Amino acid sequence: MVGAFTAMLVPGIGAGVSHLIDRFRFRNDASNELDTRAKWYRFQVAKQLGMNPENVTQRDLLLAAQMNPRLAKVVEEVHRKQSDNNRFSMLTSAGASVASFIPGGGVGVKAMAMSVGGAVSGGALATIMTRDRVDPQQVAEAINEQMQQAQQQGTDPRRAVTPQLTFMLRVSQDEKLAADIKDANGKAYHQMTAAEQSVVMKQYPALANAATSEAYALGNGMVPVQELMATSPNLNGRASKLAPREERSFVSREAERRALAAQAANIPSV
Repeated sequence: MVGAFTAMLVPGIGAGVSHLIDRFRFRNDASNELDTRAKWYRFQVAKQLGMNPENVTQRDLLLAAQMNPRLAKVVEEVHRKQSDNNRFSMLTSAGASVASFIPGGGVGVKAMAMSVGGAVSGGALATIMTRDRVDPQQVAEAINEQMQQAQQQGTDPRRAVTPQLTFMLRVSQDEKLAADIKDANGKAYHQMTAAEQSVVMKQYPALANAATSEAYALGNGMVPVQELMATSPNLNGRASKLAPREERSFVSREAERRALAAQAANIPSV
């Protein structure tokens, strides 16, 4: 009797061990990703900390992220993915554990978990438009890939980066703005056509002007895309030179700009 009961518990124990192994793997993946991002943002981190870019490590990225909200988002996305993976592993392990008490059930659930897990983690195979949510790093890498392809093909790099793309990057950095656009238009900005994106951009002229300037700066080799990830957009003009700015929501700054413009329009001339 005891032996049979123990045998029934073994599958559940196996599922728990599998989840622990997954957590270890996801933690290792997150650490490797942070190492990679530390190298990718080494110049921005070095500028933030006043150090040699060649000496930047993951620890330096984490330190810089404490000072720079933009770099903080770069780190947060890695931890968000790790948390999502841990949660998915826990759910699928629990499902496999329950199904294991059903003859033949464990194999089916495990196979399904592997299939769904592959689909979720297969970001390299998915395009930005197919995602319900897109994070800034994915957009930045897409922009970087566009520029590299232009260089390899010998085409004009200034045509590789459009204002719609840089606007997409800025939208992805502001969850409130992304949500407002989706609510108002019935779809996320990154899932729209270029024509639809242009219409949305007209609703945010200050940010659209900044995105246009940033697209020009990227296409002409004035700044790397990493710089956009480490700084806020210049909403006060079309200046191509980027500089760190006050960390406030694009939405709140745009609303303030419109309010000031409306107030100025109502002031009688003297």
